[in-house]
Parts: sequence; C-alpha cells; structure tokens
Amino acid sequence: MDKEKLLSISIIMISILILIILMLIYGNLQEITDVQSKIVEVSYIALFVSIYCIITSLREKIKWYNLFFLYLIFFVVFLFGQVFNRYLINFIDKDLYDLTREIDARNIAQAIIISTYCLLGMHIGGLLANIIHKKKINMKEKNIEIDEKRQNSSMRILGIILIAISIVFALSSLWKDFTLVIRGGYSSVYSDFTVGIDSWKDRLIPFFYIGLLILMVSYKDNIKIARCIFLINMFYSGMQIFLGARGLPILSVLMIVITWHICVKKVKKKTAIIIIISIIPVATLISMIREVRSYPMSQWLGNMDKIIVDTIKENPISTAINEMGTAIYPTAATISIFPDNRDYKYGSTYWYGIKGIIPNLGSELSKAKVYGDIQEEVSQYYGLSFGGSVIEDLYANFGMYAILFMIAIGFGMNKLQIKMEYENSRNKIIYPLYATMCIQIIWTVRNNINPIFRYFVWYIITTYLLYKILYTSIGKKSREDVKNNEPENGYNYNSNV
Repeated sequence: MDKEKLLSISIIMISILILIILMLIYGNLQEITDVQSKIVEVSYIALFVSIYCIITSLREKIKWYNLFFLYLIFFVVFLFGQVFNRYLINFIDKDLYDLTREIDARNIAQAIIISTYCLLGMHIGGLLANIIHKKKINMKEKNIEIDEKRQNSSMRILGIILIAISIVFALSSLWKDFTLVIRGGYSSVYSDFTVGIDSWKDRLIPFFYIGLLILMVSYKDNIKIARCIFLINMFYSGMQIFLGARGLPILSVLMIVITWHICVKKVKKKTAIIIIISIIPVATLISMIREVRSYPMSQWLGNMDKIIVDTIKENPISTAINEMGTAIYPTAATISIFPDNRDYKYGSTYWYGIKGIIPNLGSELSKAKVYGDIQEEVSQYYGLSFGGSVIEDLYANFGMYAILFMIAIGFGMNKLQIKMEYENSRNKIIYPLYATMCIQIIWTVRNNINPIFRYFVWYIITTYLLYKILYTSIGKKSREDVKNNEPENGYNYNSNV
C-alpha cells in the first residue's frame, strides 16, 4: 500500500474516531443543564468539524467543482451560517425575524450537534468513495474514440429545440417578475402562483437554462459563440438574483462557470481570484435585495447610492451568511416534533416524492405533495414558513439513523462525480445535464429531497432521450449518405486517378 492511500485511510479513521467521541460525549443532548453555554460549545465544535472536513477534502485532492465538495460548503453555510454569526461572533441581524424566539434553545443545541454528526458522516462517505472508486484514466492510453462532429451536431439541434420551446415562457416570466417588482416589491413575486393548465408553461422554463448550457458546450471549438451563449445564460440567471431569488439562481451561475471550466475552457488562476473577490459585491447585492424587497422598485431606485452605502456599513458578508444560513431552525423544529408529537416517517415521504413524478397539473392539493413534504408539515405545526434542510428531511424519516444516510449520500455524490467525469470524456452531453442536476442535489441542503425525483425524470431523462434520438438519426443519415456516394462495383468513375 502506497503512502498516499495509507494517509487517506488514516484521515477516514480519524474522522470516524472524532464522530464516535462526539457521540459518546454529547449523544443527542436530550438532557442539558446550562443550555446557552452548551449551544456556544457545540457551535465551536461545528466550526472545528467544518474546517477539518474542508481541509482534509482538499488534502485528498477533491476539486473545488466536485459535487461532494460543493455540497459540503453549502451545507456549512446553510446549516451553520447563523449559528457561527450568533453564537461565535455575536452578530445578530436585527432586520431578520428572530426564530430563536419560536424554537426552544435545547432543540437548537440538538440540531447543531446532530447536523455536525451528519456533516462528519457525509465527509466519511465522500472520502471512502475517493479511495475505492476513483480511476485515474489517461485518455490517450485508453484511446477512446468519440464522434465529436456528430455529438456537436446533435447537441446544437437539441439546444435550439429546447430554447425554442421555452424562450417565450422564460422571458415572459422574467418580464412578469420585473413588472411585479416595479409595482409591488420583491414580495409580490413570491405571492404570485399559477396552478392547473397554466402551470405547464412554468414547467417548460427550466429547458431554457438547460438548452443554453448544452449549446454552449457544443460550441467549444468556436470560443466566440460559446462565450456569447455563456454571457446570455449568466445574464438570465443574474436577472433572477436581481429580481429577488437567491439560492437556486446562485447555484445556476456557479454551474455555468463550472461547466465552462470542465467542458469549454479551463478557468485560469487569475480569473478564479477575480471570481473569489466578486463574492463581496455578490454578498452586498444579496444583502441589498433583502433590504429593499418589500418596496416597489420605483421607491428605491432613486436612493440606490444610500442603500448600497448602508448595506456595506452593515457588514455584507455576515449579513449574506445570516440571510442564507437559517436551515438550523427548521432542523431544530423537526427535532422538537419527531418522535414526541409525530411518528417517524421511515422513508414513506420518498415514496410520495417518486409518485409526484406523475403530472398533477400544478395542484398544491395533490396527495404526493401533502404527505411527501416534511418542510410543509413542520411549517404548519409551528405556524411559520422557514424553509427546510436535508437533515430536517432525514431526521423526520429516520431519527438518529440520518447519520448513516449522510454517509451514503457523501459516498454517492463523490462516486457520481467520478463517474460523470469519466462519462463526459466519451459523451459531451453528459456534463451539461449533470451540472443542471447538481443544482437540484445541492439545493436539498435547504430543501426537501423529494423534488429531485421529478426534476430528474422530467428534465434530465427527457433531454437525454431526445438527444439519443437526434444522435441516432444523424448517424443513420450519415451512413445513408456514405452508402449513396459509394461507386458501383467498387470503382469511382469521378476519380482523377
């Protein structure tokens, strides 16, 4: 066994040891005497574990664009953002509703330590996949032959089809949100819902983003066109951020950059530094949107300079982290409900999530929606709408066994990343589809797991099947053209020879 592999195994064993020690010391914190000091204590432990997981993941050469690593980072930000701000640096955003008034401090402490266990579990699973399944493939040695011209043609036709069926609905939705923001502020966007037949228009909108991503990759050899498509998609996702959405559009922007890096042209270190520095203005934008979202655009556009100055004064980085890092509260709320007031679901919610693949014309009264949405059930119990988290979802189903499922999730994500990078070397359609799916997977940090079932079938499988049809038909046409051009009796009468 080489030294590198031995060190990797040692890191996994240390991670397992840390998990066991923490569980022996803290358990699930059912009996706490000094709650406030215990919350601060477990917050420091969460910080230590977060830093340890990030550093050891990088030490194991897990790339920054790896699904597992991205999930780890977003887990830390969304689950522990407010925890670190409130309990470690005493930063409390007075403009945000204080959920600690609604949820018992004991449950918050429990949520922090259980989420820390799950983070370590996910880390252990990811590192195991890194050792067991990683294949260092030299593409030249493997001599993999791919018909790039045929793939590019298929992807370009596919991208144009997807954009054609969705562009009207995507742009009209963007314009509709823009006009709502002008008249009634950001909050009016989220109070506007469509159900029934009309909701099918909204179902087509995701194809616009997917189509642009596929088209961008297909023009890898024409960097000017690829860059133009890149900018269009960035503008489209950026406008959604400007119009009040944050989580999913931010992930969309991130995946556009990653897809460009993997499939089109590697991002240079200089560009990467610029992207990192841009976190500050992005954080400022997120904080600013929160400040003005309840007012019509016509009221705050004239005071933009004052709003930006006030936002910067309020520490935009901490404010943005505070805004995103609220997932510990629905987790704590779930721990307070299950199993004392509700029985564990034992995975039944995922069955309803799979059933939700079947179209229901947008009805919010569908049985799959009611029985499969832990987030909604917890929100109704508390009379609050405060989102969800992957730990909330897993704990409501399996209790403390959620840790084992997080080990499986970490293992599965890293294995999937390794597999997709290999498949992408043979089939260029793979990574754009994988990138769009990654957005949904990472978003489970702040949401239910269930929506990814429908998204996978409706958008990923559907797009891939359409691609295979195009790829096969183009190949068939090429073979027919070759056959028609073959000379009779093996002689080419048009030859100059």
